[in-house]
Amino acid sequence: ASLKRGIDHIKKTFRGDERMMMLQTYYRQNNYSPLYVLKGSVSLLLQIPFFMAAYRFLSNLGTIRGVSFGPIADLGAPDRMFVIAGFGINILPILMTLINFISGYIYTKDLPAKNKVQLYAMALLFLVLLYNSPSGLVFYWTLNNLFSLVKNVFYKLKRPGFVLSVISSAAGCALILFVNIFYETWFTRRLRLSLIGVVLVCPLIFTFIRKRTSIGEKAIPLSSGYSKSDRNLFLLSGIFLTSLTGFLIPSSVIKTSPTEFMSLLDLKSPNTYVIHAALIAAGFFLVWGGVFFYLAGSAGRVIISRIWWAACPASLVTYLFFGTKFGTISVNLVYDSDFYFPVMHKILNLFAVAAVCVIFPVIARRFPRISAGAAAVLAASAMMMSMVYMNSIRREYKESLKKAASEIPQFVLSEEGRNVMVIMMDRAPGYLVPIIFDELPELIDKFDGFTFYPNTLSFGNHTKFGAPALFGGYDYTPEAINNDTERTLRQKQDEALSVMPVLFRDEGFEVTISDPSYAGYTSPPDLSVFDGPGYEGIDAFVTSNNNIGSTDLYDEKHEGNWQRNFFCYSILKISPLIIQGTIYNNGLYNQADWGYDEGEYTIPQIAYSPSSSVGVNEDFMDAYEILMNLPSMTFVEAGDSDTFMYIVNYTAHSTMLLDARDGAYVPSQTVDNTAYDEALTGRFEVPVSGYALDMDSYQAMSLYHGNVAAYKGLGEYFDHLRDAGVWDNTRIIIVADHGIMPQNGDMFDGAVTILGASTAAYNPVLMVKDFGSSGFTTDEGIMTNADVPYLATSGIIEDPVNPFTGNPITMDGFHEFPFHVYDTPDWNVTDTEAGPDDFRFVPGDWFAVNGTDIIDAGNWEYEGVR
Repeated sequence: ASLKRGIDHIKKTFRGDERMMMLQTYYRQNNYSPLYVLKGSVSLLLQIPFFMAAYRFLSNLGTIRGVSFGPIADLGAPDRMFVIAGFGINILPILMTLINFISGYIYTKDLPAKNKVQLYAMALLFLVLLYNSPSGLVFYWTLNNLFSLVKNVFYKLKRPGFVLSVISSAAGCALILFVNIFYETWFTRRLRLSLIGVVLVCPLIFTFIRKRTSIGEKAIPLSSGYSKSDRNLFLLSGIFLTSLTGFLIPSSVIKTSPTEFMSLLDLKSPNTYVIHAALIAAGFFLVWGGVFFYLAGSAGRVIISRIWWAACPASLVTYLFFGTKFGTISVNLVYDSDFYFPVMHKILNLFAVAAVCVIFPVIARRFPRISAGAAAVLAASAMMMSMVYMNSIRREYKESLKKAASEIPQFVLSEEGRNVMVIMMDRAPGYLVPIIFDELPELIDKFDGFTFYPNTLSFGNHTKFGAPALFGGYDYTPEAINNDTERTLRQKQDEALSVMPVLFRDEGFEVTISDPSYAGYTSPPDLSVFDGPGYEGIDAFVTSNNNIGSTDLYDEKHEGNWQRNFFCYSILKISPLIIQGTIYNNGLYNQADWGYDEGEYTIPQIAYSPSSSVGVNEDFMDAYEILMNLPSMTFVEAGDSDTFMYIVNYTAHSTMLLDARDGAYVPSQTVDNTAYDEALTGRFEVPVSGYALDMDSYQAMSLYHGNVAAYKGLGEYFDHLRDAGVWDNTRIIIVADHGIMPQNGDMFDGAVTILGASTAAYNPVLMVKDFGSSGFTTDEGIMTNADVPYLATSGIIEDPVNPFTGNPITMDGFHEFPFHVYDTPDWNVTDTEAGPDDFRFVPGDWFAVNGTDIIDAGNWEYEGVR
């Protein structure tokens, strides 16, 4: 504007190249470039991606459909606030256009008419484009324009910064008073809101500190001092934060069990999701952070560099020392235990984060080069650890390529011969059976012929320790495995899985096995274990993640969640504990809309109470559909040949609320069992070993539902065997590797815990139906899941002997007290202290069990660590 008279004079006087050279000279003399005109558009250009995202998000947001807000009847549709002669008029777009006209008048007050016409035309264009858009979108756009108008008017004040700090401080004080005097809510919520109020007061405090004290300028540098060191500190800090949240944290999660992040139907390296997280992190910390860093003035760049630098130690403090023990996390990045922090942990974490956020910017001011060097070391360390993890994932992926199998299993039963079937229901506790059968008495008829052993003991509280004895007998209890120093854990696991198949194969039985637990010490199991010499005639299959269940239905949804939520999970892990619950958002990570069609299932399942939820757990759905498809995978062949099979299923292991109304217990996208649970609350008051069950948590109730669904599914399968005419000539053993750990769902409210070990975790289900048996009976005698090989071979194989150890398979001499059981958190077969090539499990706690009642902690005695 100041050059306008000179420019007009040159344009009037000169023509062609002469005019161009004169204008360039004039611009150069006044230190001006025509490109400067674009500077005024930079802020608008920066907003365009956000506007595009908001438009797409709000235009398709399912959660606002049908939701009213004030006079707006449906935020997901045009507002239609007035109807004239049956024709609806949308008021919000008109209101938005009026605000745009007012803004245009203020912004172009001293500009030529041409500029005013352009702005008004743009306002009318937005009216046309947004007139029939969802009112939620137009409401957002209207408020955004109103905010911009108020902001620009506000900046015309004499001291806008001071006025804004006064307004912010007043709002903060009001919030603090309201929360602590009038607002009745949890202490943690009051604390969180009070802290927000303190943050709002801080700008005014900082203003007075800088103005009133000589220390203020040193403590809060807001003016100058920007140097190359600040730029380097910003870049290196951004690289570290990108490495931590984009590479290190996602790869550390995936490397613990890479195969769980693969689909056998469409194998893709899990490192793909690490790269996705890294790109999002780089966009957040480097690209957008860099945009605002370079647009800021000198003081702004200093502030941003110090914020980025302070975020480095603050994130490490929380990630390394707080919120590290949450139990098992699913492939949906959802914890299977309650997401909860004690108040004291939150306060300690807040003080620790605040301390480093104060100390490290001061260090950066005093020692800029040292700070930049430290940021470089942190970034290099994070990247090196990430490369190690990603290389481990790559190796596991290459191994999975060799093991991939999608052949549909076929379980063959003989019409006239002897059939022996062992069904391992992972993590199915015995103590739930009486409660489930009491609630659903029709199951008693379906399980006609079974004997239930309530006092069954497992020698370990995880599959790693409890399953080997189940499949191989007493040669593979944790104590026996530790005493065998000649074979690795992997060799002993594979031997245990092979004992019954080899025995029955050698007896002339047709042998089929599915999902052998941790075969090859991997998950999914490595079926090549059964391909070598000596395993001829043994058919092995994988059903989990095969195209039998529903996993293939969720692959696309899984990928979308992983591509987005790994970065969100990283932000969760580095954020102060006080806001982690908000970020976690019940495992949804604030993904407000799944974006799937009505009628589809969504993942993961989000619980609102022990009786209500939305969505489904994919692991449960896969295992449940496999169980329900057992009839279609079972074939009866004529003749008198003999068959043996063992089947591993995870329906009881998975946590998921089901629609339990009228005893249905079936999957549903939306679950509301409130009335049903209230009507049947007494079913959990029946004492188990003298204790009533505590089912007031989602984890406990969802595990109960999984067990109910497992027995209902087995009941349907047994009806199919009856209809097929093979019920009486089939011996069936239902067994589990262990019970339920309290962190997965504490049904006893800690009442059966001794020195941190839950006795309920050592009570697996054991039910046996023999040839031609009838009635449903209970045997109170002591049993262990290591009795299964003997129970399976009894009366069929004379004097059976373990084909690998040469020891007899028997129960004689093994039912004498005390039983020695093992407890350790080293439960995984990969990425743990005791890996596949070790010879014994890690030293852990050992207990002696001296009574028939497994649950009663009074029958347990601590023996120490060995």
